[in-house]
Amino acid sequence: MQEITTPKPHFSWGSPTKNQISALKQYIDDGGDMSIYGDTGIYEKLERFLSRYYNQEYIILTNTGTSALNSAYVGIGIEPGDEVIVPTYTFLATVTPLLRIGAVPVFADGNKDTGNIDPEDIERKITEKTKAIAVTHMWGVACDMEKIMEIAKIHNLKVVEDCSHAHFTPYKNKLLGTYGDVACFSIGARKTLTSGEGGFIMTNNPSVYIRANLLGHFEVRAVEALERIKNEGYDDLFNKYSGYETGFGENYRMHPYSAVMSHALLDSGEIFEIIKKRRESLEYFTNRLNEVSFIDAPVIHDGFYEGAMYGYKGKIHANKIKIPTKEAVLILRNLNMEIKIPDSTPLHKKPLFLNLDKMSLGYDKPVKIEGDFPGATEYFSGRVSLPTFTRGLEKDKTLIDQYVNLFKAFEVEYGV
Repeated sequence: MQEITTPKPHFSWGSPTKNQISALKQYIDDGGDMSIYGDTGIYEKLERFLSRYYNQEYIILTNTGTSALNSAYVGIGIEPGDEVIVPTYTFLATVTPLLRIGAVPVFADGNKDTGNIDPEDIERKITEKTKAIAVTHMWGVACDMEKIMEIAKIHNLKVVEDCSHAHFTPYKNKLLGTYGDVACFSIGARKTLTSGEGGFIMTNNPSVYIRANLLGHFEVRAVEALERIKNEGYDDLFNKYSGYETGFGENYRMHPYSAVMSHALLDSGEIFEIIKKRRESLEYFTNRLNEVSFIDAPVIHDGFYEGAMYGYKGKIHANKIKIPTKEAVLILRNLNMEIKIPDSTPLHKKPLFLNLDKMSLGYDKPVKIEGDFPGATEYFSGRVSLPTFTRGLEKDKTLIDQYVNLFKAFEVEYGV
């Protein structure tokens, strides 16, 4: 088999663009603030852009996606003892903020094709203690939001969308992040919208907005938030929280440099050009993988390529090759292919959640892991990570063709 001749890395993500570097340098040269306590300056510019793009009333910038999630759960009023149904297939920070509150994460199974939370298992896991559903659009693939929102409405549950993989991603003519009660985003180093570290939440609910502000901010921003809801006519809400201008002081503020870098990607339109190029390359990759029988491209929804598409996860069918999947991956890696078994695995199997009550952190049976998880098990069987090609078809086509040709040669030698 001919190895791939293109030197590695075949995909890289997270380096600042020339436009970001220029914008940050200009901000520093102009004496831009290194710390902003309110929602002025570059914070105001970035929040206004996001608010207009998503048509959401309230945006709060945070220092990480984890802080955004913590703000969201507090914002919707999750309290100690409340149960929140969460996906077993997600990054652990979708779940761990609930433990700090004293709430109980209840793991739900994943869809066998996408890994995303299974609406049918959500319904099975609802109890009288259930207060909310958290969903993660893993790798940018949308959860079944129509069904999930229907379930939430029937049972009077809040919905938190973790959109850390799904920036600017439409699903059935509606942007992910605008379905639920509150949405959380990460803009960490490897995300599509990236500034090194950061995050934000968005909502149309003034109660979520004020509670999240009072948790993660203090004094100036807290006062500004209270004044805003008063000016908007939410007198009951203002009266309820007036007097708490100190806030809780968690200090979830985004660094202004991060805000500058994010705004530079958005205001210039550069981020949307990046997404367009990624779409060109990955659509071509998917179409070409149809020529190979032992490995499938990711199962996606209509319009998937129009959004961020954070990761590209194929699936090897063990019954179509003569050797185990791990051995197949090793052979392909030795032929200069960037392929690996995914690092992320279902949370219900991780020692952190199985043994929290033994860690002397004050947790006593802090999570609910009930029943089998056949969907998540099937999803991970043979799952492999492949490059999320992003340079556009003009630059990526030759390399993608090398990948497919190597898969074809592998199939000739090891296929059944």
